[in-house]
Amino acid sequence: MGEEVEKDIYAIYSKVVEEQLKLPTSDLSFKSNPDYCYMLEHTSVDQGQKYINLIINKWGSIFIENIELFKTLISLNDNIGKPNTFNFSKHITCSPSNLRYIYFAFIALDDMKKKNITETNVIEVGGGYGGLCFYIIKMASLFDIKIGKYTLFDLEYPMKLQDRFLKEVGIENHVTTTVQDVSMLEENSYFVSSYAFSEIPKKCQEEYTKYVLNPFVTNGFIIWNAIDVYDFIENADIKSLPENPSTGMFPKNKHVFFSKKVLS
Repeated sequence: MGEEVEKDIYAIYSKVVEEQLKLPTSDLSFKSNPDYCYMLEHTSVDQGQKYINLIINKWGSIFIENIELFKTLISLNDNIGKPNTFNFSKHITCSPSNLRYIYFAFIALDDMKKKNITETNVIEVGGGYGGLCFYIIKMASLFDIKIGKYTLFDLEYPMKLQDRFLKEVGIENHVTTTVQDVSMLEENSYFVSSYAFSEIPKKCQEEYTKYVLNPFVTNGFIIWNAIDVYDFIENADIKSLPENPSTGMFPKNKHVFFSKKVLS
């Protein structure tokens, strides 16, 4: 599966990651490299401010009370990869992608809390450099949630970048793998994917459904794009909401939540 996808829309992105991995950490510049940013790190300043506004409107008490923690996490993230940074409200200076990942982490953790999930393993398809993983793990305690194992599925070189980045920022409970090896997965995991699951080829989606989603996943949150939402997992209630804020990238962008049905 990985080779098929890599030869398609991810070829340039994967190649620049391969070249970046040859550099010492202090010289990594993938977050401002145009051949990387067409795929990731293209969140606009306007979108970043909208994410902050939504976070404050919905989770303001958590965000404001822990603003120094968030600033520390943002600084730790932006210290790797030489991103382009901008000024935002609440005296935050950062790459706008931080605010997107924080917002998505808030949504995922809030969904877990509403479903009375206090401890879970997480599975992510298309992990980028590991940004969403970083924030979900670091923010989980704010919701009294414990993340056990966090497994990322991706292409060869992006997975190596995820391993390197996450170790640099102190995340030890992650695993990277491919759909050919699901031996480390556990049942009743929570699934996340940020603009990845729905844009990979349909054959790859079907492989993830067969080998990952159906046997190992109970709940999840997907930022959906490119195609119409369909029944991508068996025996589940799937709820689709308009993307908020709308990124304007695709008219089909949605926030998709799902839960396996309880069989009587």
